[in-house]
Formats: sequence, C-alpha cells, structure tokens
Amino acid sequence: LFTPYPPFGPKFPQTPPGARVQDSEAWSDFTPSFAVEYQASEDVFVYFDYSEGFKSGGYNLGNLQPAFDPEEIVQYELGLRSEWFDRSLRANVSAFFYDYTDLQVSKVDGTVITIENAAEAELYGLELELTALLSENLVLEATIGLLETEYKEYTTPDPARPEELFGEFDLSGNELTQAPGYTVNIGAEYRAELSGGSLVFRGDVRFVDEVWLTAFNTDHLRQDSYEWFSASVSYESAKGDWVLTAFLDNITNEEVISAAFISSNLVGAPIAGSFEPPRTYGHR
Repeated sequence: LFTPYPPFGPKFPQTPPGARVQDSEAWSDFTPSFAVEYQASEDVFVYFDYSEGFKSGGYNLGNLQPAFDPEEIVQYELGLRSEWFDRSLRANVSAFFYDYTDLQVSKVDGTVITIENAAEAELYGLELELTALLSENLVLEATIGLLETEYKEYTTPDPARPEELFGEFDLSGNELTQAPGYTVNIGAEYRAELSGGSLVFRGDVRFVDEVWLTAFNTDHLRQDSYEWFSASVSYESAKGDWVLTAFLDNITNEEVISAAFISSNLVGAPIAGSFEPPRTYGHR
C-alpha cells in the first residue's frame, strides 16, 4: 500500500484521485534437497549435497516500483572432512557450484534503492580449511577460498549514466558484487600456562582479492586487493569462568571501501559510500 505523505494523505480531502496504490503478490516454491555421505575411514569423511533454495519476492517501500520476483538457487557441493597424523592436522575441503535464477540485485538510483532481478547468474569455487596442532600450546590455522562469479544474463540501465543517452547495459559476463576471487586467512595462537590461569596470544592476517562494488564493474567503484592484520592477548582464569582480552584490529590502518555508489547521473556527481573500521584497539 503506497499513500502520498501529508498534506496529501488519508486525513486530507485534497489527496489526488488515484494517488493511493495498493497491490499484493504471493509466492511459493518446492525446494528439495538430499545428501550422500561416505565414511571412508575413522578419520576421513566424504559427502555430496544437492539442494534448492527460494528467496521470496517483495516490494521496496522506499521506491514506487513493481514487485520484484523471487530468487531461486540450485546448489551442488562436494566435500571432504579429514584428520591426519594422530589428529594433529585437520583438513577440510569443499567444491561448490551455485546456479541462480532471478537473482535479486540492489542498486542505488539517486536517493532510493531499487531491487530488480538478474535473469541468471552462476557462482562456483573451492574452500580449504587447515588446522595444525604444532605443539600442546601452539595452533596454526589457515583457510583459503577461491571464487568465480558471473552474471549469465542481466540487462539494466546504470543510474550513474543517463538512460536517455546510454540506454541499457548488458552486464552478461560481469562479476557479482562483493565476490573476491581469493580470500586467505592465516592465524596462529599460543597458550602459556600460568599458576593462576593462562595467557593466550593470537595473531591473524587476511588477504582479500579486489571486489566490484556495483554490478557494472567500473574501475572507480572497486576495492583493490588488500591485507588486514589483527592481534590480541587474553588472560583466562584457571577455572575458565572469566576472560580479559586486549585487541588491536586493522593494525596497518588499511583504508578498505565496504560500499560505494554514484549519487547522481550528473557529471561531477560525488561517489558516496562507507569504509571498514580504521585501526581499532580496546579490551573486552
């Protein structure tokens, strides 16, 4: 239900005829899933998973646009869970493929957010998780994610470029937003036992590939690859009933853009957006 804001509202007799818009939609879907699992040995487990998903359509109340369609996905995943060397090394790996139909895409058009459907999109990748117990007190962790994404069919105007001059853009072949080609996380944790408790030292670094901030994949709306460092030290009581932690996040004070868009299609219009937190320290 859309009704003009006062003074053209339901309490005012001058509300223009036909100004109020009322509409309704209903969606439903059948989303089956199944999995096959195989215990190859006591320490090796293999699985395959197939599932379908459904995300309801809806209305964007900040914009008088028609209802957008539901989003559907078909997912395939093949994975391995394993432990080695007397369980001092844990290795998990999974390969996945996502096939989207009517993917719901948000874009900023001036001062409003529009939600529309990209006809088809695909995403596939590989994830590897490693945990190594190097000693009774030292643990090393690493995760590696590789990702490929693509809009298979998506045509839409760019709010940053007048449709009257440029028309619609065929985004087929473009990468999805916020989808880095690689993400690598490495962390180490050392525990020092004390008479009244224990000290836990931890350090982490994350390597992230470049990402596009809009579906149009333009260079001025992109976050380049970056590294993110953090560290902490914690004191744990002997009984484990309380913990005090001091932390330092984004140690190198990296400037990382989390979101950005062009606020107008006029030449010289500003790029608006937001950043990830700067260097941050504290305790908890």
